[in-house]
Amino acid sequence: MLQSEIFDIRLHDLIDVNQNPNILVDACEFSEGPIWNPVKEYLTFSDTRRGGRTYRWSEKEGFSTIRSYTNAANGEAYDSEGRILLCEHFTHRVARMNDDTTGYEVMASHYNGKELNSPNDVIVKKSNGAIYFTDPHFGRRQGGCGIAGLMPQPVQGVYRIDPVSKETVLLTDEVCEPNGLAFSPDEKTIYIADTEMKELVVFDVDDNGDFYNKRVFPKTKDYGCDNGLPDGLCIDEQGNIYLAAQGGIHIYTKDGDYLGIVAMPKTVGNLCFGGTDMKSLFVCCSNMLIALKVKIAGARIGIGC
Repeated sequence: MLQSEIFDIRLHDLIDVNQNPNILVDACEFSEGPIWNPVKEYLTFSDTRRGGRTYRWSEKEGFSTIRSYTNAANGEAYDSEGRILLCEHFTHRVARMNDDTTGYEVMASHYNGKELNSPNDVIVKKSNGAIYFTDPHFGRRQGGCGIAGLMPQPVQGVYRIDPVSKETVLLTDEVCEPNGLAFSPDEKTIYIADTEMKELVVFDVDDNGDFYNKRVFPKTKDYGCDNGLPDGLCIDEQGNIYLAAQGGIHIYTKDGDYLGIVAMPKTVGNLCFGGTDMKSLFVCCSNMLIALKVKIAGARIGIGC
């Protein structure tokens, strides 16, 4: 049975905290970047260690490795054409490939003539295909999963890539350590995890895709063994936010009401919705991939949506 800390009874409308977590895979070193393909009904995710691997899981086929070296890829996203965007720690760039891993190409590696710091997580705006990614310093830290070194960029920013021209634009440097990010279902709001400040930063998004009206949700609370910090996140179709953070999954409403924390056994790096009804929550939990059942379907993003 799940352990939890409930701040608001509305948490029970979203998830049954009495369920048992379903461990699907326990063969990773550190799982990350889960993305669900609703057409082919399988999950693709990363292992950021051992040079990086790309895994795939489905209920029918089980677990397999589809790439054995990925430049330590971390966050991933599908675009509307079914291609996978991925953030590479070793090369400090954003790349794109087909779902079968062919057609690899670099989308962004530099800004203003200098290498990016360490692209970490990526999403795609389904209304126009624009690519948004965070660029903290994590892949250049000593003892991290990238290649240690100084930050080439003067800020840890959030950027946008034009999917055709590949032009890269800095959107904001107002997030201390930007990590995971996600759009609201109507794409008029973006939520960005700030790892250092232990909080969610929120911006409105204008018709050009630029950010304005910054605000901040309540800081994440330490919980249990306190493993993890604000990292990946995903959104359900009602706009509720599920954030990987200290001790497990921290859940907020779209307006910033802090509903509670669902504990996980190890550090949670990222999570996404999937399954035929989009009511499975796939959780990358250190060496494991875990599935939970939720009551509100995840927002449909990317391919086939």
